[in-house]
Amino acid sequence: MHQHPSLLTSILFTAFSLLFFVKSVEADSIKKRPKVGLVLAGGGALGAAHVGVIKVLEEQRIQVDFITGTSMGALVGAAYASGRTVDEMEHVLTSTDWNTIFSDGPSRQELPYRFKGGRDREVVGDGKLSIQDGRAIVPMAIIEGQNLMPVLQELYAKVPTPVNFDNLPIPFRAVAADIENGEAVVIDKGDLSIAARASMSVPGAFVPVDLDGHKLVDGGIANNLPVSVAQAYGVDVIIAVELYADFKKADELTNPLAIASQMISLLLDQNSKLQRARLTKKDILIAPDLKGYSPTDFVKAKEIMALGEEAARAAIPRLRGLSQQPEPYQTFQATRLGKPETSPLLEFVRIQNNSSVPDALIEKRITTKPGQAFDRRQIETDVNQVHKLGTFKQVRYTLTEEQGKHGVIITADEKPWWKNYLRFGASLQDDFDKESTYTLAAAYRHVFMNRYQSYWETKASIGRNLGLSGELYQPLGVGSPWFIAPKAEIGRDSIFVRQDNDVIAEYNRSAGRGVLRFGRELTNDGEIFTGITRGHGRFSRSIGDSNLPQFNFDTSAVGGGISYDSLDQPDFPTLGARVRLEYWQSTEELGADDNFGLLNGGFSLPLTFESNTLLLGVPSAGVPIKFRLSTRQC
Repeated sequence: MHQHPSLLTSILFTAFSLLFFVKSVEADSIKKRPKVGLVLAGGGALGAAHVGVIKVLEEQRIQVDFITGTSMGALVGAAYASGRTVDEMEHVLTSTDWNTIFSDGPSRQELPYRFKGGRDREVVGDGKLSIQDGRAIVPMAIIEGQNLMPVLQELYAKVPTPVNFDNLPIPFRAVAADIENGEAVVIDKGDLSIAARASMSVPGAFVPVDLDGHKLVDGGIANNLPVSVAQAYGVDVIIAVELYADFKKADELTNPLAIASQMISLLLDQNSKLQRARLTKKDILIAPDLKGYSPTDFVKAKEIMALGEEAARAAIPRLRGLSQQPEPYQTFQATRLGKPETSPLLEFVRIQNNSSVPDALIEKRITTKPGQAFDRRQIETDVNQVHKLGTFKQVRYTLTEEQGKHGVIITADEKPWWKNYLRFGASLQDDFDKESTYTLAAAYRHVFMNRYQSYWETKASIGRNLGLSGELYQPLGVGSPWFIAPKAEIGRDSIFVRQDNDVIAEYNRSAGRGVLRFGRELTNDGEIFTGITRGHGRFSRSIGDSNLPQFNFDTSAVGGGISYDSLDQPDFPTLGARVRLEYWQSTEELGADDNFGLLNGGFSLPLTFESNTLLLGVPSAGVPIKFRLSTRQC
C-alpha cells in the first residue's frame, strides 16, 4: 500500500519530538537532584552505627555528594568517601583488636634485652620518671597511636597521599579541635589517616596531632555534629546521624572516671544541640537508640551497627524522596568504588629520622627496597621492627608519589623523654621470725651516648643494704649484637652469724669491685657473656663477741653466664619465662684470697589458667662449689 510522504514525515517528527521531550525531562530531573550531605557525629564505638545507616542509604540508592564527620564519624566517613564498601568497613570494625589499638609502645617481650632490666632486679616495680633539660617531664597522653595508624592507612589505601579531599570519590571534611583555643579545625587536604587520627584524638588518651601549625585533638569538644560544615559546602539536603549520649543518673556517678565521662558527654551534647538547631525541615536526622552502650564498647560493634541500620530503616519514608534511578546510581557507585587497590613499583624508600638514633641502625631493620612492588604487610613489619627499638614515640610510613615516581617515606619520631630517665621501685623481705630487710632503689639511665646506641646507667639503693653502681653498655658497632660493658660498684650489707638457730653476731660487709663483661645479645630475649671481676672489701663486726674476727678480703674471678627473659611483665607476669645462670671462678693467681667456684642462678615461670596465674620461681642466689673463708684478723 502506498503511504503519503507528508503523513510519514509527521509520524517521524512526532516520534523524535516525544523522544527529545522524555530525554529533556530525564536530564532536567537529574539536574534538579538535590545535593545530599552526610553528617556523621563522634561517639567512639557508637560510631559503628554509621555503617548500619550507610547500608540502608545504599539500599535506597541515595547518592551522597558530600561527607563530613567528627572523631569516629570522621573515620567511617573518610572510609566511605575514599571508596570502601559497607562490608569492608564492617570487617575492620568487627575484626580489629581494639585493646591492641588503644595501647602503645612495643610490648616488653619485643624490647631489646638490654632495655628489659632483666639483670640485677633487686626491686619490685618499674616506675619511670623522665628527665629533660634538668626537669622531670611526663608524656602528653597515654597513647601515641602507633598501633592505630596501620589500621587507618590500610582503610584509606585506595587514595593517594597527600590528596585534596575535594578530589576523593566523595568530597570529605574531617573536624578536629585546636587544643590551644578549643576552636573547630576543618581538615580538607593531606593524609586521610592523619586527618582521622587527629579528629579522634581524645584529650589525655591520645597525643595531639601537629598539623599545619595546630595541635589537634578530638573534634567532639568543638563540633561533634558538623552540620555547619556541610551547609558551608553548599549541600541542599543534610542526612545527619546523631549518637545521643546515655547520661547517667546521680546515684550512678560513683567514681571519678564516671564523673569525668559524664562531663564529656554533657559537653558533646551541648555543642551538638547548637548544630541540631541548624537543621531545616527538609533535612533528615537519624538518631539510633544506643541506650546501654558506651563509647568504649568496641567489642559490641556488630550490635551497634544493627541499631544504626534499624534507625535508618525507620527513616525510609523520608529517605525515599532522595532515591536515585538504578542506572545513574550504579554509575555513581562504580565511580565511588573506583579501581581495585594496586601495588605500585617502588622507586625510592626514604627514612625521615627525627631522632638521635643513627640512620644505619634504622636502615638495618628496613627490608623494603626500591625496585620491589609495594607490600603493605612487609612495610608494616619493617615499621614495627624500628619501633621495637623502644626509643620512638611513633614510627609510620607513607606511600606517596613524587614527580610520577612511587615511593615510601618512613618517619621515626623520637620520644623526647627517652634519653634520660629515672627508674625506681622497692622491695621487702621478711622471714616472719627475726629477720626482715627493705630496699628502696632508683636507677638513672642516659641512652645513646654515641652513634653505637650505648647507654650509661647509675643505680642506687638504700635501706638495710646500701649500694651504688655505674655501668657503661657499649655495642661494638651500629646495630651490632656484640657488646662490652665495664661496671664499678660499691655496697654495704649485713650478714647474720647463727648458732643453733640463734643469732650470735652481725657483720657489716663493705666492698667495692669492678667488672668487665664481653658478650652478645641473643635476639630480644637474652644475652651470653664472659667476664672478669676484681674487688676488695672488709667484714666489720657490729654485734657480737669481741673475740670474733674482723678482716679484709680480696676477690678476683673470671666467669660467664647466659640470661633469657621473655616475660610479658617484669614482676607479675602471665606469659613467658626468665632464666639466669652464671658461673664465676675465684682464683688466687689473679689476687683472690682463695680458689673457689660460685654458681649463681634463678628462674621465673608463670603458668596461666584462664584468669589465674601461678608463678613458679627461684630467686637469683649464689651457691659456692667450694668455699674456705680466710680469717686474717686486722
